Amino acid sequence: MNFPDLTSIGSVTLILFSVIDILGAIPVILDIKKKSGGIEPLKATLVAGGIMFGFLYLGEKVLKLFGVDIQSFAIAGAVVILIMGMEMILGRKFFKPSEPGEPGGSIVPLAFPIIAGAGTMTTLVSLRSQYSYESILIGIVVNLFLVFIVLKSSQWLEDKIGDNGLKVMGKVFGIVLLAISIRILTTQLGMMQQNLQGTVEKIEKTVLHIEDMHQQNLQLMKRQDSILSEKDTVVVERILQYGRRRSSR
Repeated sequence: MNFPDLTSIGSVTLILFSVIDILGAIPVILDIKKKSGGIEPLKATLVAGGIMFGFLYLGEKVLKLFGVDIQSFAIAGAVVILIMGMEMILGRKFFKPSEPGEPGGSIVPLAFPIIAGAGTMTTLVSLRSQYSYESILIGIVVNLFLVFIVLKSSQWLEDKIGDNGLKVMGKVFGIVLLAISIRILTTQLGMMQQNLQGTVEKIEKTVLHIEDMHQQNLQLMKRQDSILSEKDTVVVERILQYGRRRSSR
């Protein structure tokens, strides 16, 4: 197995970090912590990781059950990422936020859908069309480690960064998400155009092949007609010769 290059790993890690936005979720995490009486960082991280790994390996098979290909899902994912980026930049909520859960909030809504939500799962499938499994796996592990660190020290981070710092980080990551979504869209649309061109070329080759076979069949039929005509001529001549011999007798 070839070890993936650091550029791919860094790109995947940054994309997932921007989508998960664990730093931007600190206020929500603190609210869950207050309402549920506490959170379990390790438990939330492991559950979120299980969801990510499961969807990475089974997501494509699930899509096939619905007749959806990776490219179409990648484009849909890019649109979701685009909306998320706009949400972070404009400060407006396009998605309905999940209600904080009762005690046991480490799994719902912290692990799902805050950490491993629809945006994260959509992004994983989108990344699968761009990067290798190895790069994505390492990116997930790095992000899970960062998630665990943030959950473990969420209160300390909020005190150090402050509300203004969190807002600025949200704007920055929003721009990153917009750039990522545009790149995925252009890449997938370009691939779809190439696939379409390849399909057209295959159709053209098939049509030319059919026309060639048709010409060959026509030539074969002409040859058969010529042979049959020659045979008919020979038969007629023999009948005439036979008739002349009979009459001469």
